[in-house]
Amino acid sequence: MEALDLKYEVVAEICRELEEKGEIKGGKIEYGIHTKVAAILRTDDADLLKRLVDIIFERHYDPEPLSPGELAAIKEAEEARRRDDKDYFIPWEDVKKELDL
Repeated sequence: MEALDLKYEVVAEICRELEEKGEIKGGKIEYGIHTKVAAILRTDDADLLKRLVDIIFERHYDPEPLSPGELAAIKEAEEARRRDDKDYFIPWEDVKKELDL
């Protein structure tokens, strides 16, 4: 299929016809992920697959991971929030006044 650049649907239909004629014996064909993706990328669903892959990729891959210092600062802020430490944060009302919002 890939070598001949054929669509999955065409290959599946040809296999069905050959099976009906008794020229091949039916069996479940297991396709690898690369073959499946390559086949879908040739269909009208290609954009949908690309968007889905982007969503999953962004969920699991961070090209700019946080530094140890940034992680420590986040942890410190979370602890201050849990303690309800009013001195750690500037109240939103004060920020709005300072920015004239």
